[in-house]
Amino acid sequence: MVKNIQINPKELDQRLSRRSFLQGALLTGAAVAGLAVTGCVPQETKPGSDQAGEVKTKPLPLIFKSEEYADGEIVDADLLIIGSGYAGLWALMTAHEKGVANIAVMDKGAIGHSSVASLTLGTSAYVLPEEGDDLDATLEEVVRDADYLSRQDIWYDMFSKSKERLDKINSMGLAYMAPGRLTSDGNVELKISGGTAYTDSTGTDRVCGKAAVCCYMDQVKDYEDVKYFSKTMATELLKEGDRVVGAVGVNRTNGNAVAIRAKATIVATGQCTFKGQHAITEIETGDGYQLVYDAGGRLNNLEFNSFDVDPVGYMLEGGSILCEMGSILENVNGEDFMWSIDPERGCGCNVAYSTRGMAMEVAAGRGPIFCNRKTEVFGEVGQNEHWLPFLSPGSWQRTNEDRFADIGFDLVETPQKFTANSFGIIGAIVTDVNCKTDLPGLFAASVAVSTDPGKIKGVESQRGLWTGIQSGTSSAEYLGSAADVTLADSEIAGILANANVILGRKGTLSANELITKLQRQVFDYRVGLLKTEESLTAALAVCRECQVLLNQVSIDDSHELIKFYEARNMVNIAELHLLASIDRKETRVCHLRMDYPERKDGEWLKWIEWTKGADGKPNKSYRNVPFDEFPVQPDATKGLNAVVRTITA
Repeated sequence: MVKNIQINPKELDQRLSRRSFLQGALLTGAAVAGLAVTGCVPQETKPGSDQAGEVKTKPLPLIFKSEEYADGEIVDADLLIIGSGYAGLWALMTAHEKGVANIAVMDKGAIGHSSVASLTLGTSAYVLPEEGDDLDATLEEVVRDADYLSRQDIWYDMFSKSKERLDKINSMGLAYMAPGRLTSDGNVELKISGGTAYTDSTGTDRVCGKAAVCCYMDQVKDYEDVKYFSKTMATELLKEGDRVVGAVGVNRTNGNAVAIRAKATIVATGQCTFKGQHAITEIETGDGYQLVYDAGGRLNNLEFNSFDVDPVGYMLEGGSILCEMGSILENVNGEDFMWSIDPERGCGCNVAYSTRGMAMEVAAGRGPIFCNRKTEVFGEVGQNEHWLPFLSPGSWQRTNEDRFADIGFDLVETPQKFTANSFGIIGAIVTDVNCKTDLPGLFAASVAVSTDPGKIKGVESQRGLWTGIQSGTSSAEYLGSAADVTLADSEIAGILANANVILGRKGTLSANELITKLQRQVFDYRVGLLKTEESLTAALAVCRECQVLLNQVSIDDSHELIKFYEARNMVNIAELHLLASIDRKETRVCHLRMDYPERKDGEWLKWIEWTKGADGKPNKSYRNVPFDEFPVQPDATKGLNAVVRTITA
């Protein structure tokens, strides 16, 4: 039986607090968006190497000069890209290579620095038929593990072009340090290529997500016909009739508002995680969702949650990787319960199932849950062949291991208390396979493009690269025949004035207080993990209370203005998330309804889509999954939900 042992943060002398941990790792290691069962060790470098100091002490270079602008200024461009992560940089690279000049890039953080990408392991999924990979089998596996709601056309195009992307990446000097085709999330066909290594233009050796970001920044840093609007948050898209013609943004340092009037616009922002429990999820506040929704675009799959399992009391981004390497999850009775959840893969299953199993055990009174590394598989295979490569200099894992070693705590000998976390939502912006939205002149990229409601770690970077190429290509083609923008300065002036008119407003609460009120609802396990009609309806009432309270938020300075916009975006997207969760009366992949435990293919092989009504209220519609056009057909005996027929609490 596993003893009830919990790591006490006080015992660690606060050395594993979030602040000290981030300072020690300098945000350079693996995080939940990029974790996979791969290595992240530079060639000829061992985990114990003295090179760790150099890796951890140099931040990303500031290589882009930001434009300065007066309050109310209007700037013209051919193409506006909102976001500068993997997708934004690849969209910029692609559009520029295709001859697009006069490009503007807007980012609410420092250009190239604020995206989730730089915090990840830098892994990516590739399907290489010349190495024996089976494209059709890979597609079937991904669709099955999303319980058949995948955009199969997008996944097929993404996989089929992966060799082309990999060749281009290699030509840039970005190398995968663990090309040995290791699996992730219990998938057999889908392979993840390991973390990246790159020597940037300053001569600094980079690893993991920072290596990829620095490589892509180096590709575009010498473009002379690009203007960068750093620390500028896009607050509203500009429209000329139905056509999107740019955006308005607010500078987070001085509160100045600027309008970028553009013939084409790409929204390349992150997901909506409601400032979740992990370092990278504190960045993603649904900004792109709100922009597109307000402009009349479609969102879908908002009912599906993003999950992972993590230790209590210290940082380990994406703890499910330990299960994939042979560790086991045990309930308070010492039982390896995951075999009853997934009889084929046990704890090595998709993380959506691990979190479901843990939540069910706790709900049944068999918690808390512990992660036990003292298994034969982890000891003989997982630890040596898979876990040690994760301990690269500067990684989150390496920092954890070193600090525990300093105080004599053995992570293998002592089971750690684990918890299942919900970080946010998986759903996103609806586009076609070319990343075009329904609105003329508007394209989407990054994880903000809806692909399916499942969660397979390690593919987010692939989606960023692919969507960047697709949106960059499509916008370049669109610009070839796009008419000039005729939206007058006088019409834009009113929108500009509204963007920061509330700066200096006095209220009864802060944006942080409002966000905390929202977080207490969306992160409650009865709302994020074990959903019921009652719990969701109660959370929706609080969410709508938060919408009213937005009018009472104090906005003392420009930083609080940005926080207000983030709070607004999260509250509004939370409403759609809860409405969709109430509406889908079944259980499927990352959506567990305790009161509707079965997957209902006959009724729910469809997407719930949301647009903003003329009255400003959410407008719901349904779209059937077009299986007459897709190669993989639904199978009632397969999928993440197929092996669990009865859920008891």
